[in-house]
Amino acid sequence: VPEGFMTHEEDARLWKVCNLINQSAGFVTETRPLKLHCTILNTSHRRPRGNIPFSYSDVLASDVCRNVLVPAPASGVVGTTARVVNFGMHDVGRVELWEMGSLGPNNEYVSCGGIEI
Repeated sequence: VPEGFMTHEEDARLWKVCNLINQSAGFVTETRPLKLHCTILNTSHRRPRGNIPFSYSDVLASDVCRNVLVPAPASGVVGTTARVVNFGMHDVGRVELWEMGSLGPNNEYVSCGGIEI
């Protein structure tokens, strides 16, 4: 979530809910902090397989990317290639915990469970 996109109160509430789910469900026995993750673009399963290089500059120059990029602030960090994007707001109906590195019969991640919200 881009800085300033949510209020401090909304951000704190989201982390409380995520940590509560993480701890109370009993799925995770590790003590490291929860890491929220959303894969936007996964290039590891592209077809055809082969050594086709991934071009970050081509992605940034694409029409699709131009529609979601947030203009870089004038006082941005020098030398960074990270860019802020805005995909809008979306309702989330379910939060799930998925087993890291697992694959189901359709090459999808395996869900350990979740809750409706």
